Amino acid sequence: MMKRSFEKNLPYYLLLIFLIVLVILAYLSEGTVGGADDISHYKYSRYAFKHPELFLDTWGKPLFTMLMAPFAQFGHNGVKVFNILLGLGAALLTYLTAQRLNYKYPVLALFLLVFAPLYTVVMISGLTEILFSFILILGIYLFFKNRSIWSCIVISLLPFVRTEGFIIFPLFLLAYLLNRQWKAIPFILTGFLFFSIIGSFHYGDFFWLINNNPYTGEASDIYGSGALFHFVNKYILIFGLPLLVLILAGMLYIPVYFFSSRKEKRYPYLNEVLVGFLPFIVYFAAHSYVWWQGVGNSGGSIKVMAAALPSAALLALFGWNGLMRWLPLLKSIKIVLAVMLSLLMIFTSFKAHKIPVELNRTQRILKGAAEWLKGSAYTDSKLYYWDPYWWFFLEMDPTDREKISQYIPDALQPQNHIKPGSLILWDAHFATNEGQVTLKSLMENPYFRLINVFRPDVPFQVLGGYDYEIYIFERTDAEQETNNRVILEQLLIKKASAYHERVLAYFDFEYTEPTPDSLNFSSEIVRSGSYSYLMNEANEFIPGIEMPIKEIDPMEGTRIIASVFCHFDTVYQTDPPLLVLSVQNKKKLLYYNTWEIPPGLPHEWKESSFDEALPDWKSPDDILKVYIWNKGRQQFYIDDFTISLKEPF
Repeated sequence: MMKRSFEKNLPYYLLLIFLIVLVILAYLSEGTVGGADDISHYKYSRYAFKHPELFLDTWGKPLFTMLMAPFAQFGHNGVKVFNILLGLGAALLTYLTAQRLNYKYPVLALFLLVFAPLYTVVMISGLTEILFSFILILGIYLFFKNRSIWSCIVISLLPFVRTEGFIIFPLFLLAYLLNRQWKAIPFILTGFLFFSIIGSFHYGDFFWLINNNPYTGEASDIYGSGALFHFVNKYILIFGLPLLVLILAGMLYIPVYFFSSRKEKRYPYLNEVLVGFLPFIVYFAAHSYVWWQGVGNSGGSIKVMAAALPSAALLALFGWNGLMRWLPLLKSIKIVLAVMLSLLMIFTSFKAHKIPVELNRTQRILKGAAEWLKGSAYTDSKLYYWDPYWWFFLEMDPTDREKISQYIPDALQPQNHIKPGSLILWDAHFATNEGQVTLKSLMENPYFRLINVFRPDVPFQVLGGYDYEIYIFERTDAEQETNNRVILEQLLIKKASAYHERVLAYFDFEYTEPTPDSLNFSSEIVRSGSYSYLMNEANEFIPGIEMPIKEIDPMEGTRIIASVFCHFDTVYQTDPPLLVLSVQNKKKLLYYNTWEIPPGLPHEWKESSFDEALPDWKSPDDILKVYIWNKGRQQFYIDDFTISLKEPF
């Protein structure tokens, strides 16, 4: 009796453990995978009670904003907790649906969904995908509970969480038709009628949902397009290998099960495919298509796939049941395999994404700029920005138009309608793409004076191929002969002087006495001195440094820099060589990162480098390593390999 009670309550014990762990991880996560979208949705929810029109914003998604708003009053962590509750609720419904479909080992559904790598990391964010997934699986569960009308009402709400929810409608409508559930079909209009009526009082337009659609037109000139199999290629980050294998097994098992079943079982089985599995397949295919075609404002972001993962988990569990059905194994062995799969899902999730989630590169730079601004003499200035993270890091009310505004009134003539003393917070991502304001239009504008600039230590590019950087301009009270180029040079010189460099190792490869690799020293092609070093298929690694942290004695804010000059005779055809940085102890690897060494032009020396914050370490005895990995066993020359620390004064 006690054993049976434990088995019955096991899913709820697991969900409680998951809840505790995920809430802790949410509070430890400074960043989220949602980025600007996450913060924008948080803005709508946080300030909707103050500005009720935000409840009906089509980009913010009305249903999402309504449900999220109470939790948003507790800050960004409040919306994270709400998403965790929704995600675990979706997992429970997936488990109950699997039970309803008589799947064996339905508790596996909890692990297949909660620890699908993308689902785990999206749960600890404020994105819409988790609520979408909850509503989707609730509609699926109600369908199999023979609550067709309620199922239809629930599914009708999907587009008010994510616009593409309407693509799921035909699957359910066809299922209602096949099952002669005629009365349910009209209820597919419930969500549309409800929000149309409510919004008509504000917009004065019954069809405001259609006329205010933020995703009309093509945006491939901004967001681009990509390969048809873009999301398939990202399977490690979305599904992980175990879940992907089971999804494929489930897809292969669909026709096998259909044709191997008795005829009387085939008809009910169509419901399982149509309502249980096809929502994921159709959703995945639709997003792959719009990204391939560059339509629907698709940016190719993988986070959208979290929305359909409950359906994917059902399909995967169906595949697992198929495998267990055909494998002649004892029940005890099958249970052991189920436990191993559960543990493997957990491992896969935390392997695919770094959790707790850190701020990404652009967010770290923007946060630093915001900290500077809060401590500057410009705290009372009116601010104009594009990146939604500005108001978040500045801890300002984004709805207070007297103090802060997103976008400028005139992108073509930026000085128009902006009062003197106001600041323009230009960034290379949002200002250039969404705002259509170029850096040149501000740098060469006599009404703006550059007051600060923030750049990454190692350049990287963002949407549109622009090098990421932040420029802060002040609107002057009259046309002035301000040379912003000169100001920029002065600012960069000042920033560079704030650090000093300490060399840890320098390899000039000058031949002095015989060594085991003396044959690799070359005097034929040299950058400096008399010798360089020839890399070929015989030497895969070139050691740089390998020393305990305590020998480096780093201070806070220290960065590590490595640079090497390389000379290629031809453009390589296999894997490129890499600069490698790692930190490890006796038990495990704590940090590992690589930087590709590009070939440059044939027969010319080219410098490759990295400049990275010193990785976190746990003990002064942890080992820091920097080296070159000739991964593809290329033949090329290297010279002047330098490893140093950049430390603040």
